[in-house]
Order: sequence, then structure tokens, then C-alpha cells
Amino acid sequence: MFLPLTIGFWIFQCFLQSTSVATALNVRSQQQRVTNLLHRIERLRTTQTTLNFMSQQLDSLWFYLQHDFGTTGKLSELEDAMLQQEPLEILERMALVRPKALTAMEQQLQEFEHLATMVAISELMTTFQDMKQSPSSTVTPSDQGTATSTTTPFTSTLTPAKPNVISSTSSSTKVPSSLVLANFRREQQQQQLNNETVVDVCIVGAGLGGLCAGAILNTLYGKQVAIFESHYLPGGCAHAFPRQVGNLQFVMDSGPTILTGCSGSSRVNALQQVLQAINQTVEWIPYQSWGMIESPGTSNELRWSVPLGKEKMIQGPILQFGGAAAVEEYKALQELTKSLTVGAELPAMAMRPGKTALVPLLRYLPTTTKLLSQPMDLLTGTFAPYIDGPLFTVQSPWLRNWLDALAFSLSGLPANRTAAAAMAVILQDMETSQLDYPVGGMGSIVDALVRGVEQGSTGSKVHLRSPVKSIDCNDIASRFVGVTLGNGTRIRARQGVICNAPLWSLAELIKDPRALRKLNNNQLYNPPASSESSSTLPRRRTSWANNRIVNHRDSTATIDTESLLQKCESMEMTGSFMHLHLALNASGLDLATLEAHYTVMDRGLGGHNSTDGPTGILNMIAVSNPCRLDPNLAPPGTIVVHAYGAANEPYDIWERMDRKSTEYRILKQKRSEPLWRAVESIIPDARERVLLELIGSPLTHERFLRRPGGTYGSATEDYLPNGLTYFESLVLANDGVFPGIGVPAVAIAGASAAHAFVSIGEQWSVLNKIERKRQH
Repeated sequence: MFLPLTIGFWIFQCFLQSTSVATALNVRSQQQRVTNLLHRIERLRTTQTTLNFMSQQLDSLWFYLQHDFGTTGKLSELEDAMLQQEPLEILERMALVRPKALTAMEQQLQEFEHLATMVAISELMTTFQDMKQSPSSTVTPSDQGTATSTTTPFTSTLTPAKPNVISSTSSSTKVPSSLVLANFRREQQQQQLNNETVVDVCIVGAGLGGLCAGAILNTLYGKQVAIFESHYLPGGCAHAFPRQVGNLQFVMDSGPTILTGCSGSSRVNALQQVLQAINQTVEWIPYQSWGMIESPGTSNELRWSVPLGKEKMIQGPILQFGGAAAVEEYKALQELTKSLTVGAELPAMAMRPGKTALVPLLRYLPTTTKLLSQPMDLLTGTFAPYIDGPLFTVQSPWLRNWLDALAFSLSGLPANRTAAAAMAVILQDMETSQLDYPVGGMGSIVDALVRGVEQGSTGSKVHLRSPVKSIDCNDIASRFVGVTLGNGTRIRARQGVICNAPLWSLAELIKDPRALRKLNNNQLYNPPASSESSSTLPRRRTSWANNRIVNHRDSTATIDTESLLQKCESMEMTGSFMHLHLALNASGLDLATLEAHYTVMDRGLGGHNSTDGPTGILNMIAVSNPCRLDPNLAPPGTIVVHAYGAANEPYDIWERMDRKSTEYRILKQKRSEPLWRAVESIIPDARERVLLELIGSPLTHERFLRRPGGTYGSATEDYLPNGLTYFESLVLANDGVFPGIGVPAVAIAGASAAHAFVSIGEQWSVLNKIERKRQH
């Protein structure tokens, strides 16, 4: 009887010993892999071609390995500590550094090593070209717009203003790594994609909304995400792009240049909340005012400053130009609309669409109670009741124009057609916030979000130059299961698809007629025969009269339908853009005497004879002078300037025009003159200083950003209440979804869309972690 037990016990001991040997061998193998990884990290760290983003990723890998082996210090110290540990202790540590994680880190390092090699080759080629470069050069015109360049020797006497940076800055020109990635990893990405590729969630479009959604899903919930972007750069309307003149490298912002609530403000911008949640840092430069110039170059020219801070705007420009009556009206508006700002106090990371939207908000019960006590039509409606009555009527002509100017810069519409909640937040933030600009330009924000999408070991990626041909459903059209790219590659999605593309394009992306029918309220879907909607739908474009946007829209123009596709098709498009990107010789300029941002009213705040106002065609011109804050955006002795008219250029002027024609080039020069006048009102001899000139038209905007009609965005009245569709597996995240246009708004839309793919419990757990992190 005891013999079988003895034999069994002996066999069991042999099994344990063999398992121990196998475990020890496995652990030693992994230990060797870790040591090899650390050596490779050390080599890359000392390579001159290591880029900013690469250094941060290497630091993250280094910290991860140090943390999981319970060691800090130099490489040799870490190796010694590893060798001194007992096998069982090593095994416990290795339980954290799994073979799969090691493989992912090895693949990441291999990509970095390849990238560093490519950068080194590129630098050698640039050096060789510079040796052959003549003193003057011409940049070939591109689709970005008319481009001319003249490089001339000069001696810099530039006096940059010393930036007050929140965090440290680099002393060299900082090119966002998203720009570098666009140049060096296209081939690798295409090789990685095939018809066998399966991810958790596909995202169509790498605008801020899509990137926020992807970064949240990847970083906080461990989802494998694939973002597909047709442009060669991520960021959508907020992307930055590089341009080189000879051996001079410039970084140009293409999108918004004024942000608040990112550093040291009482209210934290939703975008900054997302960045904090995904553990990504952007360095911010705060500033307190921007410049206003009215009717430049005329006898009516007027220059003043827009200050932020308690009572500064009220006791300054409002009192000076509007008088005591305007001050009283402004204060009354602030008080009346204060309750509308309560929604902005709720964290972006608590947002989710649909029937369960209120559940995460129960964590913030006092704020949520205040929110729910407000009439919903006021919270989600326009500012009209607060400016035209019945709640309040603004009588001061100057104040009405100023409110229109604020609204137009936000929504591309006058105040009475801009979201009331957004206007209320602006009125409050003028008193309590400061302006913020990211070190490295807007591309630094995009870069941080891309890092958020791609960090960790999930295998999530942002795929550029990868236009989506279709959003695909399953065989019975019951759910969406992935996308098909322009080259025919099909990517499968286990959970579904987030669409960050403009809503006017939604129907074009869905090819299955059964899915279209379901999205069309179970009616046969017939797409419009032309770019204009059928006669049963309201107009698609903003109306202009007397050179200005029509202030009021007929109530019948808002479509009343249960069809999502008809709602998207009928959304009113606001106006388009004109862009003027410049690189200037800054010799002799004292940047400290200039503002970082200007709003130039070409025909005055009230417009031509008070007929067209701030919303007039190409009247309001924004001029961004970012080198005033961050000189590293351009080489020493030079600056970059971006002048643009947002939402005030009619697309009709450009429609059906051939971009390669002489007529098109002439029209671009003509239509950019108000932009040039704006720049010359700040730097009078700007044309003589030009090193690089790029003119972008509505056709440029339409082509590169795939915005139908080159539109700024949807009219407020047409925003969808949330991103949900008939299908749980298809969620929308863009500026056509409430809260609409603007950087904080699309960050909220992206966060909400991401949470459509996670459970309430998962979101609640993440909110717990964020709260604990905030408290520490």
C-alpha cells in the first residue's frame, strides 16, 4: 500500500525539480533579454540622432524595467542587483515583465533603432545638399498653397521675449515628433497592415477627437486601437507642419492658436484633462492678453489690448468703448449666464453617451444636481435668448459687436447663433483664466496624444496616409466590424468603429445599403444628386447678405427627422478659410514689443459703415506670432507668422476651380490681401522680410483636411446631441457632435466616444485612479 504512495511522491518530487529547472532556465533567458534591452537603451540614449519623443519613450522603458526589478541606478548597478537575486525572487519580478511585454519592448526598440538610422541618413543628405545650396532658393509651390522663398544672408538683432514656461524647454529648435514620424515610418506601417490585422477599435480620422478617443482607450483601458488618417500628418484641423528653406527649418501651426485653462487656471481645459489622464505632459507658456487692431492703415485705425483677469476687460475696453451702459449689460450677462457654466465643471473623463451617461456623473452629485436643474433647451441652445431676448437684450452696439467677435472666433457664427454654454464659459474665463500656448506649437499637443495612442504594449498605432474607403458591417448588417482602406486592406475590429470624419461624409463611408437603411430610420437611403441637398432638405451652407453672415436662421431650416443620415446631410456648413503662413527675417525686430496674438478687424469692429460687423467676409483676421512666446519655432534671427480668416471666406467663390490654373493662383493672391494688411499692421515691412510664403484657400482646406466645402464646421443649431447611432458598434466623435466646435469640445466628444466601448465599472475604476492621482 505504501509503495505506490512512495513511488507517487518520488514522481511528484521529480516533477517539481524538473519544473524548477525549466523555470530557472526560462527566468535566466528573460533576464538575459532584459539585460540586452538595457544595453540597447543605453546605446540609443547616447546617439546624437535620438529625437525628443524617442528620449521620452526610452526613459519610460528604462523606468519600467527598473521598477519591475525593484532597482534604481546605473546600468551596471541594475545588472549586479539582478545577478545577486535568488531564482524565486527573480521569478516574482519576471511575473511583471512577461515574455509578451519583453517582445513588445524589443519591437519598439527595433523601430527606434531603425528611425535613428534614418534620421542620421537624412541629416547627412541635408548636409550634402547644403554644401551645394546657392545663396537664394525657390520653394516649389505645393498643394499647401502658393509658396515663394528667398534666402538672404542677414545678421540677427532679434530680441526674443523670455518665455515664462510651465516646465523646462529645449534650447534647440523643437520639431514635434509627429512631423518626424510622418517622414520615417510610412513603409513600416504599411508592412504591418494586412487583411489578417485585428484590433479592438478602429478609428476613422486622426483629428483631436479621434486621437483623444484612441489615447484613452489604449492607455486607460488596454484596448488595441488603430487610427487611420488620410493626411500625412496627424492632428486634423490642429496639425502643425514643417517647412525648410535652405538649411532653415520652420514649424507652422495650421489650427487654433488661443487656448485657456491649460496651466494654472481655475477651470482645467478638457484637453488638458485628457492629457493628464493618459500621463502625457505638454509644456505651456502662459500669457495675459492679445492685441486688437481695427481698420489698419486708415484714418480710423484703432489699437487696443484684450486683457484677461478680474475686471480688467470691464474696466478697460468695455468701459472705454462701450461706456457705463455697456459695463452694466456685460455684468448682467455674466451673472445671468453663470449657471450655464456648471457643465464645464464636470470632468471630461466622466463623459459617456447614451442612457448610462448620468451614472459616472453621480460621483459629482452637487455639480450634477446643479446641471440637471437648468432648463435643457438653454443648456444646449444658442445664446439668442441672452442677447436678443426674452431673457436679456443687449442694447449697446459696441458690446453686441464685441460679443459677435468672441462668438465668431469660436463657432464661425454670430453670438445669437453660438452655443449659450460656450459663450457663458468665455464670459467667465475672461475674468479667471489666462491664455496658454504649447511649447513647440500645436504640434506638441498632437504629438502627446499620438504618444498616448501608441504607448504601452497593446500594439495601438496611428496610421498616416491611410484613407478609409469604407466602414464595414458584418454579413447580416447587424454591427460594424472594421474598415477597408483605400488600398483595399481590410482591418477587423472586435468591438466597433469610432468615426472622427466630418459628418457630411458619413453616408459615403458606409457602403452596405442595409446599414444605410437602418441609419436612415429604416427608409431607403438615396444620396443627394449633387453637393447641395435635395429640395426636401434645408440649405447646406451659411447664408451671406450685405457681406455678412445672416444672423437669424428660419426655424424651418432645422430639420425634424429621426434619420441620422438626413441630419448629417442637412447640417449647415459654416464658411471656409484663407491662410497665410510666413517665415520672416526678424533682423532688427524687437519681439518684446509685439503681442503673441492679434485680432485684426480689417474694416473695424463694426465693419464697413456698421453694415457687416465682425462676421463680415474676411473682416476678422487672426494673426498668430508664436515666436513671441517660443523662439524655438524658427531658427535664430527668424520668426513664423500665421494669419488666417476663419469661417469668413465663402466657398462659392472657389467651387469647381482648377487648383493648377493661373486663375486659381491669381485669386489666391487677391483674396489673401486682407491677411497681408493684417500682418503689415504689425510688421510694416513684412513683405521685404519674406523667406517663405504659403497661401492656403478653401480648396486647400477641403483637400488636406477632407472638410466638405472647406467648412469651419457645423452650425450650432445642427449639433447632434451625442455620438450614438443605431448601431452600438458605430460611434461618432467630431465637431458635429455636442458640445461642437473648439479644442475642449472635441476633446469631450472624443472622451465620450471612447467610453461607449467600456463598461460603467471600468470607467468608474479609472475615475477612482484619476482621483487618487490628483490627490497625491
